[in-house]
This record gives sequence, C-alpha cells and structure tokens, in this order.
Amino acid sequence: MRGDEEGVDSKKFVKANPEIYARAKDGGERAKPVHINHTNAAFSGYIWPKGSAIDLDLRTRPRLIEEARVLGRVDFAFEPDHCMLIDLRGTLEHVTRFCDNHCYRLWEFHAKVKTES
Repeated sequence: MRGDEEGVDSKKFVKANPEIYARAKDGGERAKPVHINHTNAAFSGYIWPKGSAIDLDLRTRPRLIEEARVLGRVDFAFEPDHCMLIDLRGTLEHVTRFCDNHCYRLWEFHAKVKTES
C-alpha cells in the first residue's frame, strides 16, 4: 500500500499495522515472504482446553450424520477444531482471525477514504 497512490494518504493506516506493512527486516508479513522467507505456521492442530475445561464447540457436525457419497466428487472438509497459528512479534495469533480482522480494518479504511472524497 503506497501512501501516494491515487491521492490517498495511507501513512497512518500503514503505521498502525506494522505487523503487516513494516519492512521485511522489521517483521512486516507483507514483505517478509517476498524478500526473506516463507511465513511458517508456529502451530497447526487442535488446541486442548486448559485444566478441566470442557470445549463445547457447537459448530462441529454430529458424528452420526452420514453424508451421501457421489461417485467422481471430492469433498474437502475444513474442520473448525483445526487451528493454525503464526508468530507475530513473539505473540501467537490465529491466522484466520488475524486475516479477518485486518480485512475488516482495510474495509473500514477504504470506506472512510471513499466518504472523504
């Protein structure tokens, strides 16, 4: 995101999101995979609840439900209990939550720019 693109000043937005827009050597995830190396997952799998906590995830499909199989069709299942984390400046972040939050902030920024012009 360039600060001079189409007359939009994005410097404040870029400065507020250094984990993405900082230079690669400073930890910017936008530039790091291009100039240094691929961003690896710090953790991939299921995170067990702590202590005697119970994980009531009501988003999962009941085990007794059998879906019809169609010959020649491949179904990919992305289970909600599989978690992928990345290390951003020493903090583990859920990848999908982080990306979703940032996309929302981008949407807000663009909506604000649109109303100001």
